[in-house]
Amino acid sequence: MRWFKPRMQSIYNILGQADRPTPPAAKARLEAVRHSMLDIMTAAGLDVRRIDLFTKIRFALTAESLWYARSDLMFALSGVLGEERAHAHIMEITRQFIGLLPQARQATRTRRQH
Repeated sequence: MRWFKPRMQSIYNILGQADRPTPPAAKARLEAVRHSMLDIMTAAGLDVRRIDLFTKIRFALTAESLWYARSDLMFALSGVLGEERAHAHIMEITRQFIGLLPQARQATRTRRQH
């Protein structure tokens, strides 16, 4: 059964997310997005009131996890700033994701913005 193990590992790498090193430039951009999201929360006073969301964003490991945290951030900001201002902040953050997400995610995002 030894021959089966290497094949399974390669299949898991194809289907799952294999551990791929993140280039330093992408890590820096990811941190910039994270800091933007946390700064907006702090400015709105949500760093104390929504510590769960603050922690979720602070410890997100991937661009995808930060991408999906945007909807929670939009909801939280809407309650404090109003929907229009919250949407403006989220659109600013959304622009920072260009080049950080897989092509399929970027195509979906681009179609929705138009």
